[in-house]
Amino acid sequence: MRKSWVKKGLVCGIICILVITTSMATATVNSVKMSKQMNTNVNSLSYTFLFKEPGFSSIQAAGSDYTKIDMQGCLAIGKQAGDPSMPVRIVTLLLPPKKVVTSIDVVGTPVPINSSGINLKEKPILPYQKPIPIGSIEQQEFTRKPLRGNITNVI
Repeated sequence: MRKSWVKKGLVCGIICILVITTSMATATVNSVKMSKQMNTNVNSLSYTFLFKEPGFSSIQAAGSDYTKIDMQGCLAIGKQAGDPSMPVRIVTLLLPPKKVVTSIDVVGTPVPINSSGINLKEKPILPYQKPIPIGSIEQQEFTRKPLRGNITNVI
């Protein structure tokens, strides 16, 4: 009976040594692959952002009718007060250590939008307004800049 316990212990010991050796070999190969990848000079990063189709709604402000553009995951902001309020997505990217951005290329694919029932001449895009500080009692004047150029190029 004692011999069978010794044989079982010996077999278990050999299996443990084989498992440990195999795992160490795998870890060594993976670390060598990772170090080779880290040493290669990566000159660019690529990110893809997907956008859902915008939604259009009618809104009334300062006694006039306007079209509001909504897109999931975007903020409706304008460059200056009175400019059209357009959906914008703010993106924060983490750069690899000790890397500097030399250029940013934005590539997009035009997608046709179903704009049936939207007349931007009758109901222009809602103008962006200056933000009002919390607790401010000052009344804000509604700002709207006159439209320039071809209005159908906006959408």
